[in-house]
Amino acid sequence: MKIEEIYMRQEIRQMLNEAGITKDTLKDMVKEVLNEELNKACKQAMAEYNVEGSVQAYFEDNAGRALKNCLSSEVRQIMREKLDRIALRVSVDVTESQLL
Repeated sequence: MKIEEIYMRQEIRQMLNEAGITKDTLKDMVKEVLNEELNKACKQAMAEYNVEGSVQAYFEDNAGRALKNCLSSEVRQIMREKLDRIALRVSVDVTESQLL
């Protein structure tokens, strides 16, 4: 380390000591400032990015697919039941006289 850097560090330590700031209080202050800045950045990002619209679009897409799948399944089941009933009602009896 250069002599200038050592001198600068000593000066900074002395100034912090005179202000009553220790390493621990300095760490706490830095954490507080960082938390504030992170909160601001998150709020800014959320304001710029339409979170509500994205969430709504996601649910609309997935709800649409789920509804389509559910309806398809129900319609398929109903049609099978109807076709089974029709197949039971229609029976063909073939006799020898009809073949000739």
